[in-house]
Amino acid sequence: MLRLFPVFSPILFLLITFITGFITPGYSHLKHTISRLAIEKYGFIQQMNFFQFGIGMYLTGKLFASSLKLKNSRSYIRKFYNFCSILLVLAAIIPADPIENAKFSLSLLTPFGLVHILIVVLFVVLSPFCIKRIYEIFKSEKHYNRLSGFTIFMGISTLLMCIVWFLFFFREIYFDYRGLFQKIITLWSFCWIIVVNWNSLRYTANAK
Repeated sequence: MLRLFPVFSPILFLLITFITGFITPGYSHLKHTISRLAIEKYGFIQQMNFFQFGIGMYLTGKLFASSLKLKNSRSYIRKFYNFCSILLVLAAIIPADPIENAKFSLSLLTPFGLVHILIVVLFVVLSPFCIKRIYEIFKSEKHYNRLSGFTIFMGISTLLMCIVWFLFFFREIYFDYRGLFQKIITLWSFCWIIVVNWNSLRYTANAK
């Protein structure tokens, strides 16, 4: 079950987010971000959702690393996914501010809200280096070599969409659809996570 969990964790995250968004009074999947759910009426559900996905990312690192041949690659993957899981837990503990319906201004942010945004920005800033390193790992691993092109495509396209989303957010372009755009980016990036996890699961199963 622990080996299967990384595959289903992102799917569970999306499913819980989808359902919670519809049962939360005043929440709009079109306008509001995923983090907004953590501060609404059923916020504890979304907080637990972030926690379970954080656990899923931690287990992903262990599963992924166990399928790699090179020691340096295994070490990097464990550190990368541990870092991601920590960010997800922090995102659950440190709530976002409900600022989607207002013109963005730093004066609107609480200390927690500012830290929440900085966590997201940190992840986006570091992602190009992580994408490059994971691409290099895939190129050097026989079992993952065929996913190297897919990885660089998904990584760069997701990064570009994140940059566009931030530009739209700060310049109020497509103001009423920022939540939908964010969920599309999330779904897109989760496709890569699921594909890699499934390949890792198949490889470790066949190896035994």
